Amino acid sequence: MALRINLYHEIQRARKEEQYDPLKISFMCLGFIGLCLAGWYFMRLSETNTVRGEHAQQVAEIERLKPLSEKAKVDEKQFSATIGLAENFTKRIEGRFYWGPVFHHIATVIPPSVQVTKISGDSNSGEIPRRISVSVEGIAAGDQPRKVAEDLRLALNDVLGQNYKGVSASFRSLDDSIEKVHVDGRELSTALFAININFTVPAASSPAPAPVVTKTASNVTAQR
Repeated sequence: MALRINLYHEIQRARKEEQYDPLKISFMCLGFIGLCLAGWYFMRLSETNTVRGEHAQQVAEIERLKPLSEKAKVDEKQFSATIGLAENFTKRIEGRFYWGPVFHHIATVIPPSVQVTKISGDSNSGEIPRRISVSVEGIAAGDQPRKVAEDLRLALNDVLGQNYKGVSASFRSLDDSIEKVHVDGRELSTALFAININFTVPAASSPAPAPVVTKTASNVTAQR
């Protein structure tokens, strides 16, 4: 039977004790933990740098878009004003009143012995029903020129009353004139008249324009 004697057992034991030394193991654990913390720190640092980079890009983008945003606000105000103007214009166009039929009705009742020198009209388009005012000025001729002017007033009241509501025709002035006119070879007296006509019409139902009829025996001047 062989006999072995280990002369290095002390050295081996010292190595094993050194290998399993608690202090050494503690340092190794601390070193591992330190490495983990360092890795976590660099990972967070990388994420932070990434977020900072994205933030810097967004800030740069905001600075780039800021002038465009200010310009867009100015353009928005201009476009809003333009749209508002267009809407008001459209409303005025849609709610317009046709003066042609009114002048046509007036022209149809003017006799040859009356010369109209001026017609003017006014409309309050902002109210419903719309109120219309018309002024007719001219010269009436005849043996009784005042009666000729009165007949014209009644005729205007009648013809407009057939087409509009609340027609009222009245003299603003009616004065005898010293001038004489010749009609059909006769010398006739004259009178100067001014007739105010008022009536109402719904804003949404303004009459369409009618053909203009020219009367050869009368001179009609329209002024808006």
